[in-house]
Amino acid sequence: MDLSGKDRNDETRSPTNSRHRGAVVFWLLLLMSVAALAPCVLLPEWRQLQALQLAEQAQQVRVGRMQELVGRERTLLGAMRSDPAVAGRIARRDLGFYADGEQAVSVGVVSFTADAGTSPDASSHTVLADLPLDPVPSGAVWPDPKYDRVFCDPDTRPIIMIMSVGLAAVAFALFGRRAS
Repeated sequence: MDLSGKDRNDETRSPTNSRHRGAVVFWLLLLMSVAALAPCVLLPEWRQLQALQLAEQAQQVRVGRMQELVGRERTLLGAMRSDPAVAGRIARRDLGFYADGEQAVSVGVVSFTADAGTSPDASSHTVLADLPLDPVPSGAVWPDPKYDRVFCDPDTRPIIMIMSVGLAAVAFALFGRRAS
């Protein structure tokens, strides 16, 4: 009992104070429900988008390689049509047509690959296959892929979704009328 004649427990048990507590618990339950349901809905779609973007980047690299190859072949074709010396060299090299008294000498061809041990200066050349493919779109930050086991796995995803919907149903059943 206070000097005012009121018991302190009476103040804490007032209907408005318990209504506020009920509203807080209601909103906390809803927040937990949404926090579990949102990754189950959004993360699989996000991972699919990332896979599509990665495939698109790989296709762009392939298209770049093919365009480079087509450009080299067009240059060679133009040179073969306009320069008889080029046509003669290609005939000798590829078809084995040699003039009388000419001899062919085989020379190894040095190719630059991604393996630095193959050529002494391969590290100075950029190979298109070695360009890094960005698995995460620029500016996007998403949880560690370990969350995929929980939120994307077909075994656990439905369970979490059912539990989060059940949590929201409990929130509405217990506190729904009082929270509004």
